[in-house]
Amino acid sequence: MQKKLAGSLRGYEAGATVPDLAAECSYSVGTVYRLLHQAGTRMRPKHNHGPARTPKKRS
Repeated sequence: MQKKLAGSLRGYEAGATVPDLAAECSYSVGTVYRLLHQAGTRMRPKHNHGPARTPKKRS
């Protein structure tokens, strides 16, 4: 089981998303994040998925 989990988590470094890995491993997203951090994985920057911000006007 650990080899399968380790292989799946390496998918993150290949571009897979944490939610995809969580679904594949049947773990929660939080657990996958924790496991990735414990393994010393360099995390990609988070994307802002919220509503678009209106640019501020310059004075």
